[in-house]
Amino acid sequence: MNPPSPRRSTPALQSLPPQIYAGIGEVIFRFTVLEGQLRDLVYILAGLDRQIGRLVVRDTNVPELWKLSKELMNIRQIKIAAVDRIDHKDLISVTAFRNRMAHSKWGADAQTRLTYAELKGSWQPDGDGVKYTRSARPEGRYLSRDEIPNSVALIHQLEMAVDAVAAETLAALGKTPADLRPADAPFAPHSGPVDQTPG
Repeated sequence: MNPPSPRRSTPALQSLPPQIYAGIGEVIFRFTVLEGQLRDLVYILAGLDRQIGRLVVRDTNVPELWKLSKELMNIRQIKIAAVDRIDHKDLISVTAFRNRMAHSKWGADAQTRLTYAELKGSWQPDGDGVKYTRSARPEGRYLSRDEIPNSVALIHQLEMAVDAVAAETLAALGKTPADLRPADAPFAPHSGPVDQTPG
């Protein structure tokens, strides 16, 4: 049973435990990879290279990119079996969690349990055209032990599913990953292991 929501008056923390920093970083990094995969899938289906695709496809909302991908599959009349491996609700869930990790205010209660509150508000233009905060509704919640690891695992599962969809799509269209490169690109984008030494 989950503990009650923390009170909004929980003091804000100025630092977090190293494992939480690492977890937040992994969520954001893995989500960025997933986002890039879905953009590439849209470019493949639309017949664009990355250079032109970035100008044409401005929306990087992950659920919307997946919706656009499926619409393009319908237009091209191709059936991709791996599509069934991706649940739209999972994409919405990991997007919301990534945003909470990136934008929340963190705190701890008297028992030192970590809390995070996603700051939400509504705005309306004032007479001078500047938007002012009209109301803010921070929705505090406790961070469970498995919340970050489970979300990372789900994002990774979605990455593998999108990879499978992209591979099927390339085969169905008679294309290769090289088709995503601009015609004058000097080399293909690096996709293998990288040197993780800082600097």
